Amino acid sequence: MLIYRSVWFLMNSGNRPPRCCRRSLLSRDNDEERSTVTTLLRKAAAAGQIDPALNPDDTAAWVMALIAALYTSAVTDPSFTAADQLPTLRLILQRFLRPNTYQEPE
Repeated sequence: MLIYRSVWFLMNSGNRPPRCCRRSLLSRDNDEERSTVTTLLRKAAAAGQIDPALNPDDTAAWVMALIAALYTSAVTDPSFTAADQLPTLRLILQRFLRPNTYQEPE
């Protein structure tokens, strides 16, 4: 799964995957990964762990986009340290997903 591999590389290789792996990481098909994230979100919503009013497909897209942005920033900005930003990413996701906070968009 692309995001999990990307996060692993960010955590374990000084923010950049080895050159040989970058192309394959970026060109992999995300359908299976998105399906897995969507399934996890559905199960978490059913268990009351996240906001059940969130659309699982849309939410999976946002979760994946946020994680991809972390990865992209680490690859494109040498001063960006992904490991230092993980607590912020975690906080953003926790606040976005937490139950009983849904408000209709304006």
